[in-house]
Amino acid sequence: RDDTLILATADHSHTLTINSYPALGNPILASVTTESGEPVRAKDGKAYTTLSYANGPGAVHDHARSDPAEADTFELNYRQQALVLPSCETHAGEDVVVRASGPGAQWLRGTIEQHTIFYVMRQALFGPQGQ
Repeated sequence: RDDTLILATADHSHTLTINSYPALGNPILASVTTESGEPVRAKDGKAYTTLSYANGPGAVHDHARSDPAEADTFELNYRQQALVLPSCETHAGEDVVVRASGPGAQWLRGTIEQHTIFYVMRQALFGPQGQ
């Protein structure tokens, strides 16, 4: 429609990270490996998984970090390692994607501040004065 702004976006990201440079075909849930299939080791001599979190229930807080190369990282209850064990779930600050069509969509291109989405929506709903 010519008079309808349609948006698809997220309001936040989470602390998930893809680590290092896994070999081509390295399973996303596995430890990072070399082209020959050997685990890539961190400074502590232990492997690390392709995925990890800055915080979450997989944080090590009362013992040494386990070696993921020695674990079944595909097991249903395996928890990816995390840096910090927070008291509650958190969000992260990465940019999120926004896709738009209709009047005002031209203001939602490239990288923008997240609060800009609100102002574009307000203008679409209430006009240029936002009244």
